[in-house]
Amino acid sequence: MFGVWGSSIKLCLFCAGQCGLETYFWTGINHLFIWGSILSFFAVTLVTHTAAFRHYYEGVAFNCMNTANFWFTILLCVVILLVPVLAEKFYYVDTRPSLTDKVIDSLLLLKIIFNELILKSVIINNSD
Repeated sequence: MFGVWGSSIKLCLFCAGQCGLETYFWTGINHLFIWGSILSFFAVTLVTHTAAFRHYYEGVAFNCMNTANFWFTILLCVVILLVPVLAEKFYYVDTRPSLTDKVIDSLLLLKIIFNELILKSVIINNSD
């Protein structure tokens, strides 16, 4: 429906989304490269579909990107492609947790226990 460049937009967003899901520590460099790859792809796509390049499909990108149907299709395709990746990540966290996952679970459990102890001490002190 949207041609080859519509599929390439989906592929670009899917790859950037998967890189984002695989990133454990977000720094400025991570943001720069992930968002920069998406923005540069759109910039190159829009520039190459202008009159300056005398492209056969001149103006098609601008016309398609102005429709809500295009953006809904892109969003739906990217979400459908990322669901199996998320499912696999959640499955492996439950069945084969890494050392990092085990430490995070231990810290969350300690935090819950500590908060319950503080709450019990507050209740006991207020009842006196």
